[in-house]
Amino acid sequence: MYSLDLDIFNTYEDYLCKINLPEYKYGSSMTDYTTIIILDKSGSMFNSMETITRQFLPELFTKLNYKDDQQIIIITFSNSKESKILTYNFSEIKKGIDIPTEGCTYMKDALENLNEILKKINSDKKIRILTISDGELHDQRSTVEYSNEIVDTIQKKNLLVNSQAIRFFTSSCQPDTRGLSSCLQFSNVTCPILLDIKAENFIYEKYEDLFNSDGFENKIMLKCEEDYLKVEPWNNYCKEINLKKGENIFWLKKDIGDKLLKGDNILKIDTLYQENGIDLDNNISLKINLKEDITLKNYYTFLSNKIDFYLKKLKILRVVGTDNSIKEMDKIIKFFEDFENKLTLKEEIKNLDNSLNSRLILISKQIEKKKTSIVNKMNQIKNNEKISQLNSKQQAEYLRNVDVNDKTSKALARRALTSGLDFDEMAKNEVIEISKHIHELDGIDEDKLCKSFYSTCNTLDGIRLVSKLPENKEIFDNMTANDIIKLLNIVGVAAYAEDGNYPDPMTYRLKKIYPSTFISLSDILVAYEISNGENLREIGNKNNEISTCIPYFEEERIHKFLLNYAPHLLELTTSIGMRKIISEVPYTYEYTILAGYWKMIEILLKDKSEINIRTFINFIQNYRMVAKPHFEYVIGLVENQKSLPKNIGSLYIANNGITNMTYPLTELILREKNETDKDFIQSIIRATYQFEVYQYVRKLIRSQNPETINDFIKNSLIELLNIDIEKDRTKLNPVFEDDDNLPINDNYLPNIEISKKKYINNIFWLDYIVAIPTLLKSALNENNPIEKMKSLPDTLLTDEFIKKELGIDYDINLFRFNCIIQSFLYRDKASRCDSTNKKMLISDLYYNLHFDKEIKKYVKKVFQEEFQKDKNKKTKEEINILKNEIVEKSLNTNTINDFTDTLIKGIKRNSIEINILNSDSIGFNDLINSLLEEEEENKANIPLRKEKLFILLTGRKENAEIIWNQGNCLRDIDKIERAKKIFDKDWLEKYEKMKAEFGIYLYRGGDKVCNRHGHSNDLPSYWAYGYQSISEMKENEKESFIKDYYSKHIRCCGLVKKELSYRQMRKKAKREGLIGGVNYNNKKSSK
Repeated sequence: MYSLDLDIFNTYEDYLCKINLPEYKYGSSMTDYTTIIILDKSGSMFNSMETITRQFLPELFTKLNYKDDQQIIIITFSNSKESKILTYNFSEIKKGIDIPTEGCTYMKDALENLNEILKKINSDKKIRILTISDGELHDQRSTVEYSNEIVDTIQKKNLLVNSQAIRFFTSSCQPDTRGLSSCLQFSNVTCPILLDIKAENFIYEKYEDLFNSDGFENKIMLKCEEDYLKVEPWNNYCKEINLKKGENIFWLKKDIGDKLLKGDNILKIDTLYQENGIDLDNNISLKINLKEDITLKNYYTFLSNKIDFYLKKLKILRVVGTDNSIKEMDKIIKFFEDFENKLTLKEEIKNLDNSLNSRLILISKQIEKKKTSIVNKMNQIKNNEKISQLNSKQQAEYLRNVDVNDKTSKALARRALTSGLDFDEMAKNEVIEISKHIHELDGIDEDKLCKSFYSTCNTLDGIRLVSKLPENKEIFDNMTANDIIKLLNIVGVAAYAEDGNYPDPMTYRLKKIYPSTFISLSDILVAYEISNGENLREIGNKNNEISTCIPYFEEERIHKFLLNYAPHLLELTTSIGMRKIISEVPYTYEYTILAGYWKMIEILLKDKSEINIRTFINFIQNYRMVAKPHFEYVIGLVENQKSLPKNIGSLYIANNGITNMTYPLTELILREKNETDKDFIQSIIRATYQFEVYQYVRKLIRSQNPETINDFIKNSLIELLNIDIEKDRTKLNPVFEDDDNLPINDNYLPNIEISKKKYINNIFWLDYIVAIPTLLKSALNENNPIEKMKSLPDTLLTDEFIKKELGIDYDINLFRFNCIIQSFLYRDKASRCDSTNKKMLISDLYYNLHFDKEIKKYVKKVFQEEFQKDKNKKTKEEINILKNEIVEKSLNTNTINDFTDTLIKGIKRNSIEINILNSDSIGFNDLINSLLEEEEENKANIPLRKEKLFILLTGRKENAEIIWNQGNCLRDIDKIERAKKIFDKDWLEKYEKMKAEFGIYLYRGGDKVCNRHGHSNDLPSYWAYGYQSISEMKENEKESFIKDYYSKHIRCCGLVKKELSYRQMRKKAKREGLIGGVNYNNKKSSK
């Protein structure tokens, strides 16, 4: 029984664990790992390939104790698309193998082969990869980009990979460092090595250093019953990890580590020990040791080997330089950044309170520690964009240099964000502006300002603290936007909303709001970080989460001050509340306040307490100040329509929903003076109401499969309008009777219940729109707004109230129903409005009778379509009846004249007429098939059967007179062969003679003019002879005919003689002005 020490270190989150595996083996040599060599066999390797295959590889695998039957895969690469996969046993490698050299250096194909191999390997397997190349890659870019796919495969299959690379010098030229680095990034168990070997002076004694530290030769696994372990802190948890000799570091779930320390036997080590070729169980026990807590001071000491590995990994990823490698770098750096920040918080918050001054002290200490932190070194590597400009030799030296503070990688320019904005500089510039103008806030009564329950500071406290930051230049210069936001302390009403990206902040909505609780977004951010991602809770009610707040300004001067001197800080701060990330999406601040405004409308409809009323009034005032520059144009847009003659068209609001119409409505309601103004506001509310319903219906439509959208719309309208197609469809008259004057149904019955259940009930905010005028007028009443608001009915949104505010005189449910129907009938912007002329194409649903006509028009259209379908079906039936009659009549005629008259003149009944003029006419196939059927009693009695067949096949009488089908012969080979079996010798001779004389299709334009294929009446094609293809013609014509055809159609049908190439034929044709014996240039032949 062996015993191993498992050292456990407590961090801010998981336990960090360390097991040291001694040099002696716990398990015997195993061969369940895969070895892959990616080998350059380009022409420049000609004199050195033997050195690699007969010296280097045999010595390498001998020192790594490979067994004779152990498999080694070699993937070669040279010219594009010539990579090969070769498989050998080590015994073959020892004897020496021969790999011929040739061509250029294209490596991407080799990586594609590698990826295919890895995909076939089982998950959690071990892979050794060695890449050898001597020159610059001709496909470096595509090779490096494709390497990202292999990284994905390795991660998805959880493969353990030790990938190393050799720059093999066969000349003074430098091997491709970037291309080889793309393979080094595969390594995830040991530090990758970029080794230089010179072919002419090949002495390297430590080949085994490339692979001997990966532990692949020993099968020692640390296991647990559930997913509690992870080797890399950013990976997912797993049930087992591979242990190698030397130091092993991994992370363990916190709660599992606690159980382990209490004595629970959760972890175990599985190994395989072999003695004299016999497998034996070998138990290894774990001795659990709780060590000191991980701190910012000691974590590098404990993780030094791991951190060195990450630093080298970052350098490789920097050299690779693809978008995916940058993302991988960000993932590594993000962990250590959070790790260091949380360790700092853990150490410092013990002696600090929640005040802003304590927060400033903490941020200052964090900044000081960042200067010497591992994250700082990592960021220097990531930001070193000059690496891509180095040559292969310099890049190789960069990879081998452990110190990231050397001349190659130090003091590079700051990376700008993708948007071109540097939030840190932007924030600091606005802090400087705040500092310059802070005197403008003198004289404000701070006793009237609300304070955050967390920091016990008000907004003015935060602004004043931030204004002093530039005084300490050393600290201020190193501050980030995040640091400044933590201090700004804009206090507001606590709220909860779901975190999301919200690329369009207009869609932001609050789930809950707590008007009696004040907090700042600075406090929310700090508390979120300290608690490892936990939201704050409302005081007195721990079930109410706080994820954001809506800024609340009692003093207008403070709000104007921030709008003037810190507008970007307002955007960045509220972005954290909305998205939990810093980003400057325009109007984030504005829509944050609007979200509070709208939530308070919802709250006031249920609870008109004084705190709720005051909060609503504050949000209105703040929103009016912020939204004016953005939406003042909409007021002008709608007011321009006020003086226009009244018509049935809806008001044009430029496709703005209630979110964007809130400010225009607010201002226009407050400016209302008379009934005309009131009517106009009602028309705005109706237009907005209609648009909100349309938005919801459009979303439903877009969620459907594109192929079935039209069916969804039709079925939805049928359901809503209670259309019964089967019951109310127009009944047709009997066949051959006119149906043109039959009535088409246009009646419908509104399905109000369905409109509520499937649509209106899901647009819960819809009726809040009509509450705005009443709530606004009361809240901003000059005399006593509180009492005015409290005097409003508890159930404000009654059907009668909504009808009154919308200005309609018919049932509110029918109005809503009309909104839904209109949204389905006019489902896109083009059908709803004319943006160029700023005019709506849909009607104002104030006019119910007019829209009723629109609905009836649609209903009639539905039944008209069904009527047309039925009519088409009836027409087909009528045609089929006449077709059978004309076929029967033609078969039974006793003279050829009657036969041809029947075919040409046809049969007509009412408006339906049918005749058989050619082989494409309706009834022709039925007629000729009846004539071609086997000799049966009923068919044998057909009058003039052979004569009728002769006419259908040739279009002529026996004397060659054209009587049908313009004298063209039938081209259907199958029918012709069947007819020949029915003809006797006499009729067969007549047919062959007629076909030979008149069986060729006649081209338009005369004898000397060819078509675009080169065919004419002088040079007819196989098609003109009645065949669909040349092969069909060969099967049915004599050899002499085919030989003659081939000799004439040398170019036009692609039948080029073997002795003439295509280019020669073109020259010949150009020279002679002819092809296949026909003069195409209207010149005399040279012959």
